[in-house]
Amino acid sequence: MPQAHPQKSNGSWDSQFHLRAAIWRAFIRFCQSADDFDLK
Repeated sequence: MPQAHPQKSNGSWDSQFHLRAAIWRAFIRFCQSADDFDLK
């Protein structure tokens, strides 16, 4: 993907996006595992 605004702020935003995505995935996994425990 071509970067429209190659700036330091864009890089920090990209890292923030990946960090939030990782946390979101971990949160979903935690919720799914909690649901599994509730069912068992």
